[in-house]
Amino acid sequence: MLEWIRIFEQVIISGSFSQAGQALNMAPSSVARNIDNLEVKLQTSLFKRSTRQLILTEEGVYFRRQAIKLLDDSEQLLTQMRGTHQAPEGLLRISVFESFGNIIIAPLLAEFLKRYPAIKVELDLDNKVVDLNSENIDIAIRIGQP
Repeated sequence: MLEWIRIFEQVIISGSFSQAGQALNMAPSSVARNIDNLEVKLQTSLFKRSTRQLILTEEGVYFRRQAIKLLDDSEQLLTQMRGTHQAPEGLLRISVFESFGNIIIAPLLAEFLKRYPAIKVELDLDNKVVDLNSENIDIAIRIGQP
């Protein structure tokens, strides 16, 4: 439904289905079909249509006022969600054989933690085979025959 609302808003901004179609890179008939679908869903007419112009109905004016809030909220939510994933954070649990972990992995951790300060690393140096799911391990490094 958000896509229908975006199309609805573009029709208002553009003033016609054909200009909205150009702005949205859609055929005018697709724009009209989407508006029709939105009106069916809402069970009301949003536009008074004539060959010369589109005019919002009272319901259209009300719907636009409320719909703009939804569009703004959805954009804000998307921005926040994208922002939370820009810098990795949280606990990273690594299981590795003791000798390989001490010689190879441990020296790399200082630079890794400097680059990603919001990550906490738990390094499990053990020679036993682990079950990633039950032991809640993110990465297991093993060398040799599986």
